[in-house]
Amino acid sequence: MAVATLLMGARSSVAVQVHSLRGGAFDIEGSFSAPATAACAWSVLTDYGHLGQFVPSILCSRVQSTDGDSLLVLQEISGRFLIFSRTLRVLLDIHEDPERSITFTDVSRRDFAFYRGNWALRAGSGSVDVQYEAQAKPRTFPPFWADKLFADAARSQLQAVRAEILRRSR
Repeated sequence: MAVATLLMGARSSVAVQVHSLRGGAFDIEGSFSAPATAACAWSVLTDYGHLGQFVPSILCSRVQSTDGDSLLVLQEISGRFLIFSRTLRVLLDIHEDPERSITFTDVSRRDFAFYRGNWALRAGSGSVDVQYEAQAKPRTFPPFWADKLFADAARSQLQAVRAEILRRSR
């Protein structure tokens, strides 16, 4: 099992770990803290229709339907590593526990055999801790450097989300 770890400097406070699992699957974990409220972080994480405006890898994000605390969100994501890039599509079945957690599962299974995970928020004194976890298995056999691709994508996504939380909390 290979592990890719990225820990950014104290300014960004973003940590990411990717574990390569058997059969071409990956376990992705990331976290950061931000001097903001849980409500502010929640507003960023649930801004599904505008994620592409502040997360560079998201080419498209559209809410397809809503039912109470459950949504279907179609996303197109650009994965890049060195000179390689690929567009992936997911149809996320999202369940929200307001200001606490968001769970998601790709129900289209178009580009992934499975892709599921969650975001969790924990409010502190003057700050919020954000945790991200996902398990993914691409439909095509991943190249030997796929763990680095997932780590880079997760780091970039978390940095962009954190930056937007900071921007909105000002």
